[in-house]
Amino acid sequence: MVVKKVAIDWLTLVAPIISTITFYTSDHGAPSDLGNIKQFLQARVNAIVQANPWLTGRIVSVWTSVNPQLVFDPHATTLPLEEFFMPTLAPNLNYNDLVATCAPLEVRDGLAVLNADQPLFRIHWITISDTAGALFMSLSHGIGDGYTYYRLYGMLSSDSPVEPLNPHRLADIESRVEVAIKGGNDAMALVKSLPFVLNMVGNMVARHCRSNYQSCLDFHREGAV
Repeated sequence: MVVKKVAIDWLTLVAPIISTITFYTSDHGAPSDLGNIKQFLQARVNAIVQANPWLTGRIVSVWTSVNPQLVFDPHATTLPLEEFFMPTLAPNLNYNDLVATCAPLEVRDGLAVLNADQPLFRIHWITISDTAGALFMSLSHGIGDGYTYYRLYGMLSSDSPVEPLNPHRLADIESRVEVAIKGGNDAMALVKSLPFVLNMVGNMVARHCRSNYQSCLDFHREGAV
């Protein structure tokens, strides 16, 4: 199935990705408690995907359209809860260290997901110890904003119903945004300007280069040990 995006989606595609982490501990000190949490989360993720199969899609550009498209299997039924082991992870970590530690678990940002076999929505269960773990959830801004993100995040709770969300943009989204912010901080003209777009793309490229440089340093450090 194909969801045709609109012009503004080129901007959201290069916007920062959205990620959160939630820490869990076992009340009874039993490892089986965390195992039950993982099983529950996987069942909720499957239910969310069945209601919103577009979460498993990919963003592509085709010569027949000037705007990106979201392509997905409408019959998707599951998204694996990815697992990672991080014994040094803790809620009291310095924020920058926490961000750096979790960076490999995030979806790719910006144009890195365009025409690539890269997930746009990822959920990780992180094992810290037998009685501690964390849930890390990451969403590409190319398919959802902060409101979408927290709607999905809320569905992971048994207190909230799993509901289908509409991945289609309103055709007049840009004019609606302009009307909504008219008379206030009229940022639409700014975000649609060429300098703004070039700045966002430049920042994205710079982050990518810094990430590759750091990975290279880490590789050499490990190789030197």
